[in-house]
Amino acid sequence: MVQRTYDELQEVVLKHNLLFATNKMFGNYIWIRESNEITNKFNDTLHIAYLDEEGQKQVINVPVTTKAGIKGAFDAPPTVAGITGTAVIVFPQQCINTWQFLSGTLLSSLNKGYPFNFPFFQQILPIKYWRDNLTEEIKNGSQLEIIEENLQTGVFGTQWHVMSNPPPAAQSGNVNNWSEGCMGAQYNDWLKVIEFSDKSCAIWGNKVSGVLLKAESFE
Repeated sequence: MVQRTYDELQEVVLKHNLLFATNKMFGNYIWIRESNEITNKFNDTLHIAYLDEEGQKQVINVPVTTKAGIKGAFDAPPTVAGITGTAVIVFPQQCINTWQFLSGTLLSSLNKGYPFNFPFFQQILPIKYWRDNLTEEIKNGSQLEIIEENLQTGVFGTQWHVMSNPPPAAQSGNVNNWSEGCMGAQYNDWLKVIEFSDKSCAIWGNKVSGVLLKAESFE
């Protein structure tokens, strides 16, 4: 997992003319697509950069995926609005108040099964995607490729959520069908996200934004 500092994250976000909040306990959720390579692993990064109650700079670093898994996604892509392909979120972009954090009574009211009975972030506003329809056999090392005519903007249920069963179930390290375009992390890593988000959203409300950047932004 790539480690980045608060100052480094702030500098790059502002350099791209994106928003970076400095309110205490307000989370800057910064997702980094470390490469376009399809690995079926959690080898992208989520940084939550924030000032704590004392005003000290903090960063929570979490290994995540920003790409769909192979099983059930790239091996059998759906057709949506006339375009066949797996939903791939366009990076870079900033998505303001695009997800709502659901936990506690908000979560239980959904009456959903796992993983959506575990705290997660529900997409509520449209973002930019392309639909990648790889025609050859999917193997590790395949590269995502943007095709202009496959670009879409919409709400396609791209959530941020846990992507493994709770312990003592084994954590395979594979994305597989935990994601068909959603972003998230394995159970123990996801706990770090929801622990902070419970505190932050209790202060600032449950609408959250996402800054989506590529690793090249830090070069």
